[in-house]
Amino acid sequence: MKNVNENMKNVNGNMRHVNGNMRHFNGNMKNVNGNMRHVNGNMKNVSNGSVKNVNGKMKHVSENMKKR
Repeated sequence: MKNVNENMKNVNGNMRHVNGNMRHFNGNMKNVNGNMRHVNGNMKNVSNGSVKNVNGKMKHVSENMKKR
């Protein structure tokens, strides 16, 4: 579990970077979305509590993308 928790921190850190890049790259959104699905698939192995937090952040990103 310790290793899983450490990996989650790394994933969360990468997500923040992706959010920053998404603002600049509208054209690459399709590719980013494809990668997000892969991340979601890996999340299933993690505790439900962490998955809920990640899903919440993803929905927020989707809302921002629609506005832009």
